[in-house]
Amino acid sequence: MRVIYCGHSRLAVTNNCVILRGIHCSHIRLAVMNDGVILRVMYCDHSRPAVMNNGVIIRVIYCGHSIRCSHSRHAIMNNGAIIRVIYCGHSQLAVMNNRAIIRGIHCSHSRVAVMNNGAIIRVIYCGHIRLSVTNNRVILRGTHCSHSRLAVMNNGAVIRVIHYSHM
Repeated sequence: MRVIYCGHSRLAVTNNCVILRGIHCSHIRLAVMNDGVILRVMYCDHSRPAVMNNGVIIRVIYCGHSIRCSHSRHAIMNNGAIIRVIYCGHSQLAVMNNRAIIRGIHCSHSRVAVMNNGAIIRVIYCGHIRLSVTNNRVILRGTHCSHSRLAVMNNGAVIRVIHYSHM
């Protein structure tokens, strides 16, 4: 429909805690979108991401340098309500649906909070680079995991710990 200025960061447009798409955001503007349609542009200020429900801005929270959560905190939300904020480390944290961690994305120098119903069950060390795919908070597989261990968990209980090498 139109082109807006895009700069140094990328912000995620979410609906009911599911990341729909990542859009470019400058240091000053954030495109609020619904189904790919730009609804409005708001001030970003080193990325204050909009908490949205179905394209409607509910509130704006501070998230550090970008929604990729660089040196920052990540808001865990359910249907537009902020449940809690957890530390995210240097990079992206978790893609979640209804507070369940679906997968961890490039969680560098950080820890991932394993949560159930909005409550932090435990924190596992993530290492320098980790891509883990989880289902219902159970880690199915870990890929490209360097200098770390991954806790395989079921309903918050550690079943076993797997060491991943540089591969």
